[in-house]
Amino acid sequence: MEFGEQTESDLRYVETMKALRRLVYALIIFSMAALSLKIGAAPQDGASGYNAFRKAFHQIELKPMYLTFETRAEGPALQGTTADFLMLKTRKAKPAFFNGPFEPVAEFRFAKNLDAFLIKGPSELNDRNISLVIFRDGGQLMDIVLVAGRKGDEGYYDEQFGWIRDLNGDGIPELLLDEQLARLSQDASYEEYLIKPLRQKSWNGERMVSSKYPVTKEILKVIEENVGTFRLEWLQSWTSDPRARSAAIHSYENWIKLYPSHSQIAIARSRLQELRNSPQ
Repeated sequence: MEFGEQTESDLRYVETMKALRRLVYALIIFSMAALSLKIGAAPQDGASGYNAFRKAFHQIELKPMYLTFETRAEGPALQGTTADFLMLKTRKAKPAFFNGPFEPVAEFRFAKNLDAFLIKGPSELNDRNISLVIFRDGGQLMDIVLVAGRKGDEGYYDEQFGWIRDLNGDGIPELLLDEQLARLSQDASYEEYLIKPLRQKSWNGERMVSSKYPVTKEILKVIEENVGTFRLEWLQSWTSDPRARSAAIHSYENWIKLYPSHSQIAIARSRLQELRNSPQ
């Protein structure tokens, strides 16, 4: 063998070293990519992500609130890290009614160490929901509750109205929920409503649960006023069409039965009489 000539073992050694270098380079690249992903995910899931999420909401003082499926959002839909944060927090326990894209409505202090967020999003069937999402300081998700919403199709709708109020005076708000089933009449010309018993939920230290605190006559009056006004404004939006005279008469008759103590009962009765006296 001449000087400088490589043996077979020398060649195997060279190839082994090349393979080792490639493996080391691959491990370095993999480690850097994993570190990059970890650094990128931390702001979404930790305190930094929670702070960014909060900045998307308009902060308000806790006060009695009334919410419907038509309640407006107060900002653009969540995007980027704010949307990622919410998706990360809810991916393991997302209720069926909680769907994106998510729009911010408001944020308020719910209780000690707890923040509450009102979020608007699509319902299961082509309409809108308002959900109450409760986080502990630092970003731990505690609970998600449907406050108001509407779902349904082809003349049958499940509609919910919600109120946020402190019923027991402990400084922590309860939810009052009024669910109504709306369906078309037999001739499909107007809507009829089946009103379910009023429900409520309260905080038990970990989540919102069913409760039975006394509801005052004043609050019941507020509920009648709110929902009655909602229904009456909808009636007034279409019952001026002469072609809808019969349906309008039935609708006003039903409204008067459902909301007999409403502040606009006289207006409704007057309008009903006008419709009855109008030519067919």
